Order: sequence, then C-alpha cells, then structure tokens
Amino acid sequence: RCCVGEDGNEISPAVAASEQPVLLDRKDERGASECGDAPPFFAPVQKASSKPVDKEEAQRRVLNYIKQAARGVPVTVLRRHNEEVERIPGSLVVKKDYETIVVETPGSSKKTTSFKVGNITDVYNVDSDGLQAFSQTVVASLAADEHERLLRVDFTNEGVRQRLAIAQGKEGEVHTLYMVKESAESRDACMEAMKVLSTQMRQKKSAAG
Repeated sequence: RCCVGEDGNEISPAVAASEQPVLLDRKDERGASECGDAPPFFAPVQKASSKPVDKEEAQRRVLNYIKQAARGVPVTVLRRHNEEVERIPGSLVVKKDYETIVVETPGSSKKTTSFKVGNITDVYNVDSDGLQAFSQTVVASLAADEHERLLRVDFTNEGVRQRLAIAQGKEGEVHTLYMVKESAESRDACMEAMKVLSTQMRQKKSAAG
C-alpha cells in the first residue's frame, strides 16, 4: 500500500483502466441451485472446489446475508492513520439496486464509504490469502481471534470520484477497505455475496452492450 487517500481508505498502485476485476477468477466459487424466493439477479456461477459444499445451503446463506445487508449488517472498519489503526463500529448496507455497497461509520469523521459492486477488484481473507495479503500495521492491531474474521476489499473509483480521478491523472487507483466481521461464517457470507453481486452486475452490463 503506497498511501492513504482523502477518503480515509488506502490507495494501491494504479492499475490499467482496461484491467478486468480478478475477484471471481482467483478464488473458488460456491455455486448453488435455484431458489424460489431469490431476487431476480441471483444466479451464482459454480466453479470447481476442493471442498464439498451443500449447494442449497450455500445459496441460502448468501441470499440471507444479502437480505440482511439490505437493512444493514454490523462491521468494524479498520482505518489506518500512519502507524496507528482506528477501529470504527459501522454497518454494511447493500442498496436497493443491488449494485451499490455502502459502509456507514457515523461515529467517525468520514461517515460513509461507497462503491459499486462491479468496481470490486478483489476480496481477501486470511484463510485463503494469508496474513501477507494485509497491511502489517492493520494485522498488528488485531487480537489473534480476529484474524479469521478479517476482510480486505479492493475497489476502484466510480461516478463523480472517477471523473475527478481522471481529471487528476489518477484513473485506475485501487482503494482498500479493511473490515472485521462478527464471525468467520459472516465473513464467508459477505465475500460470497460480493462475488455474486459483482458477477451479476458485470453480466448485466455485458448484456446491455
């Protein structure tokens, strides 16, 4: 991580504007069968996994998480200031369009962090990626039992911020958000929900031409 942006999130080295998100290419997918009460966008794609997964249970878990996130699910946001890490209670909300995620932190100077699910470039956890995928300053601030609940979400600018970044010659900057979830199960459901929503949004854009 090279620096911290004005929005309080860390900024990674710039990536080419044409680079495709690698979120779904790098990690195993946990696919699922159709579910009658699923939102219309819900059509997860299955990839081979070394671990047997109950497909219906996997889908149910992700669907329930998305429904809960529409009302807001608790998270602890980790915001780095030089060599110190601020822990901020907040909530993660999936907006009604199922295309936008907002992380609300009313108790901090920066009240919200928002990004389009289609702009997520990757999601990391300690089980799959190891502690080396995370800022060592952030890792050092955690208790050992928090490692399995840690998430790192990388995303690019969008909307007004994207236009501003282009004007400033910063197009393609990747912002990093660190969060601690309530449990490892909640962490997994959050990751899989982001994968599903991100895939659906990109497929929707592709179909629209």
